[in-house]
Amino acid sequence: MNSGKTTACASLVKGFVRQKIKVAAAKFTGTGAGADYRALVDAGANPVFDFIDAGYVSTYRVNRDVLQDVVMTLGPQMATTRPEIIIVEVADGLLQRETARLFATPLFTNWIDGVIFTANDALGAQAGVSWLAARQLPVFAITGVLTSSPLAQREAEDICGLPVYHTMALARPSVSNYIYNCLKFRRQSQLAAADEGHG
Repeated sequence: MNSGKTTACASLVKGFVRQKIKVAAAKFTGTGAGADYRALVDAGANPVFDFIDAGYVSTYRVNRDVLQDVVMTLGPQMATTRPEIIIVEVADGLLQRETARLFATPLFTNWIDGVIFTANDALGAQAGVSWLAARQLPVFAITGVLTSSPLAQREAEDICGLPVYHTMALARPSVSNYIYNCLKFRRQSQLAAADEGHG
């Protein structure tokens, strides 16, 4: 919580938009907050949705069926606009009940090509990256509040073996291009694996 997720998403949207890449964005879980929605709109994402558009003012204490409904409602709505990139923010920490349920939902995890993890400190980054890796979810980079401390940033880079970007640096075309290429490579690898499976 409060690790800089919305700021990171908005910065990444800006980086993609600066490269003329069409971006859709959504917040799948949380409690209604207009500022988060507007941050993504102001950054240039189009369209932008959140769980309110799926009919829920909050996802706090909702069951798995509700989370699946949010994914199945918002995902196709974004896909119909044919964006090149879809950025999804997931609220609160990985151990928060609804977040853990969402990441245990194949309808959601099968949809993920990559993760940028936000953390408050290096230890939190290590724990989060390990948690995601155990679920075979690819983490491409780390960002968040920890980048306000050069020491914490170096510690996270050393212990996680991943690039750690200052939140605002995600808006740089060079950084967003790295993320874009990671996503592209991941998708191509998945398609190649699928072709081999049918061969």
